[in-house]
Amino acid sequence: MISVSGLIGGHSGQEINKGRANANILLGRVLDALVQKLPVRLVSAAGGRKDNAIPNAAEALLAIDTADLASAEAIAAEFDAAFRKEYAAADPGVTVTLAPAEAAAPVSSKAASSAQILFFIVFPSIGKRPAPFLLFGSAFHAKSR
Repeated sequence: MISVSGLIGGHSGQEINKGRANANILLGRVLDALVQKLPVRLVSAAGGRKDNAIPNAAEALLAIDTADLASAEAIAAEFDAAFRKEYAAADPGVTVTLAPAEAAAPVSSKAASSAQILFFIVFPSIGKRPAPFLLFGSAFHAKSR
């Protein structure tokens, strides 16, 4: 499980100009790096709770080979440091963590994982519901089919 947490979030209409991070977008950046460098596959992803709020947390369940765990941890640590620097003023509590978890859902193919990750990097906050994602404004939930 990879997660982005510790963000302040806020109302998307009132706090959008404060430079706060969007957890969905940050998670997308981390996932993109992981899938570009390792044979990582997406099981599920979720972030945000309301369609009119800047998401303050997001997480994804991934299938990662045990041999690639150290590399995945290093990538997560790099992004943790980069996000802390990038959002030092607006979101100083930003944290990226990678922790073991049991996968109970089906795993996407590598191509599907890449497409799903790209989709929510490009469209993190839209109000449409294209499969396999169910996007509700800034909130999203994705599950492999």
